[in-house]
Amino acid sequence: MMTKKIKFFSLLLVSLMITLSNCKKPGNPVLDYLENAELQYEGETQEKNIVAALKDILSLPELILRAKKYKDYTGKEHQWDLHTLIERHFVPDRKDKSLGDNFYHDVKSEEVQKKIRQILEEISAAFNTVPKELSSPLSSVVSLPLRFSLFSSVLSQKRRFLFRS
Repeated sequence: MMTKKIKFFSLLLVSLMITLSNCKKPGNPVLDYLENAELQYEGETQEKNIVAALKDILSLPELILRAKKYKDYTGKEHQWDLHTLIERHFVPDRKDKSLGDNFYHDVKSEEVQKKIRQILEEISAAFNTVPKELSSPLSSVVSLPLRFSLFSSVLSQKRRFLFRS
């Protein structure tokens, strides 16, 4: 009887050890998603919306982030939650990446906060490299639709980034 119990517990212990050895370290899916992701947006309105959301990640508590709504890609107010905004503007380097099931908790981790600060710095640096003649020619552009689309295209290309660690 004792031998059967020892064999049972030994088998249980071995199977538990095998299971644990096969488990991956959980990591942070939000950080994984943002690593090497491409930020895509068009125009100043979308840029300001993204920057505001990223600053909110750094400054607002989880409960407020859950309730907060942002402009959609057309600029319509209070349409997207933070999760949706990140998914729509950040394209991951692999299709199998996701923001995970615990997004609002994970986004408050120190690693993600550090990544968000890095992204904000890169956006700021890229904005400062846009030539002045392209950064605010709206008065001369509005009357010329062709120049405006060219301006939008050039500016969009200047503001696409590939974030690398």
